Amino acid sequence: MYDEDEGGQFLQPYSGPRPDGFFSEIVRRQESYGGYGAPNAPFRTAAHSRATCPAGMPRR
Repeated sequence: MYDEDEGGQFLQPYSGPRPDGFFSEIVRRQESYGGYGAPNAPFRTAAHSRATCPAGMPRR
């Protein structure tokens, strides 16, 4: 994921979730980025939800 503001950039690569839902992420703020990547949260959450749907539930 990527975001930027007037102060700098925010980079957030993350892994896909394991079967138990655990995932890893790396956060890097460049220059003076003042946020926490909040605009990316709904997209990350949706991607992980799709990747970890319950057994028997069809994927879209």
